[in-house]
This record gives sequence, structure tokens and C-alpha cells, in this order.
Amino acid sequence: MSMKNVYRDWFLATRPWSFTMTFISVSVGGTLAALEGAFSWPFYLLTLLGAICMHAGCNLVNDYEDVRSGVDDPNVPTASYRPHPLMENRLKPKQVRNIAYL
Repeated sequence: MSMKNVYRDWFLATRPWSFTMTFISVSVGGTLAALEGAFSWPFYLLTLLGAICMHAGCNLVNDYEDVRSGVDDPNVPTASYRPHPLMENRLKPKQVRNIAYL
């Protein structure tokens, strides 16, 4: 497997399409701070980065636990409409667990 594919699999495992809600949530907080005259670009960007990292970690934990417990298998509905690198054996469960808890 090429490095490009490994990076792609890790990226997809974090479910980046779900980060929209994280972006919106942090932006609502940034807007409220701006209305109070307390907005800071560095704090906003740092908060956004931290929130996205936490969201990605939670998504990895969710997939790891679902595969480990047998909830996720090739017949689950999500397998038909989104990539699932862990369930498809493109990533190892132990690696996903370790990165998720990092």
C-alpha cells in the first residue's frame, strides 16, 4: 500500500465530512465573542483546531469500538454509503485505538 493511500485511509477514518458541525459550533462561539468585543483570531483558530482534533478522535473511537464489538460489519447500512477503512481492513484496529486515544 502506498503512503498516499495510507494517508487517505487515515483521513477518511476520521470522517472529515462531519467536521462541518464542529466548524459551525466553534463559529457560533466566535460570533458571540465578537458581539462582546472579545474575539481573537488566534484563540478562534486554536479552538477550532482542538475541537476538530477531538471530533476526529471521537469518530475513531466510535469506529474502533463498533468494529471490536461486532456492531459494524460489511452488512451495516453505513458500509454502503461511506468509506470504512477499519472495517475494510485497510487500517489495523490496534493502530486506530492508539491514535484515537492519543
